[in-house]
Amino acid sequence: MRFLVPISILLLAGGFAVFFLSSQVPCKRVIEYALGDVDPRFGIAQGVLKGVVQDAEMPWEQAAGRELFRFRPEAPLKVNFLFDERQQATLEYAALEAKHSQTAQKQEAIGAAYDTLKQSFETKRVAFEQKAATYEADLAAYEKAVQAANNRGGASSEEYAQLSRDRETLQARAKSLNAEQKELNVLVDGINAKAKEEGRVVADLNHDIRAYQDRYGAGEEFDQGEYVGNAINIYEFRNTDELGLVLAHEFGHALGLDHVENPASVMYYLMKDQSQHPVRLTNEDQAALTAFCGTDQFFSFENLRELFRYYSSRAAFFGQAPT
Repeated sequence: MRFLVPISILLLAGGFAVFFLSSQVPCKRVIEYALGDVDPRFGIAQGVLKGVVQDAEMPWEQAAGRELFRFRPEAPLKVNFLFDERQQATLEYAALEAKHSQTAQKQEAIGAAYDTLKQSFETKRVAFEQKAATYEADLAAYEKAVQAANNRGGASSEEYAQLSRDRETLQARAKSLNAEQKELNVLVDGINAKAKEEGRVVADLNHDIRAYQDRYGAGEEFDQGEYVGNAINIYEFRNTDELGLVLAHEFGHALGLDHVENPASVMYYLMKDQSQHPVRLTNEDQAALTAFCGTDQFFSFENLRELFRYYSSRAAFFGQAPT
């Protein structure tokens, strides 16, 4: 009988230990959160942000089959939107993409105008060269006739009249050919101007691309947000679909999950091949969730196994040498 009290105390202490350790695992309790600081430079209304944040809960809750997160305006965990050079780089990149699209449209318009001018030039050039060749032949024939008349001591009145008419006709044709030559020169100037215009447009875009790369470099590492215990800080996103993925990733960290190896996973350390609309968990994401969050029944065997996995992984993590 005297053993019953110590056993009861041990059971009570063990139960309290299981309850306490379970309460320290994030996904064993509903994580309440609220919107915190929202920099207006992101340009998104708080109502829209709240909807995107709540949607980011869904992949994890659907996989777990229970509520894991809850929005509460007074909750201590804040989701902050902090504007810095990362979002500035994203905005400038979006402007660069828009300029690239505009440049492509300009190039297409310039190219169409260039092709029209060149086609017109080629058509007129061929006609001009044919007229010029005929003119040269007729001029040579006229000069030969004049020379023959001179060799005979002069032309008769009828020959003189015909030669005069031929001379006037040739002069008119020469004047017309000179006008056509000027038109061809104008077309050549227009063609060259379009080529130079396209070069300037492309050079201007390339200059902006180089300036962007020099300023920001390149990188897609998942530093667009971070979970820091009492806050989820969001720094960068291109659009609301990408924001949903970033939030889902940080919610995963809030649940206690680490990175996984599949590039298509929400918990992969880079933004790479993930589905954004909608956000979908991979098998690796689900396995990581199940390893720690498979049950919320504190005194079940499954919970004891999940506690062992969770604290073993944390012990292994903190035992690693700094890198």
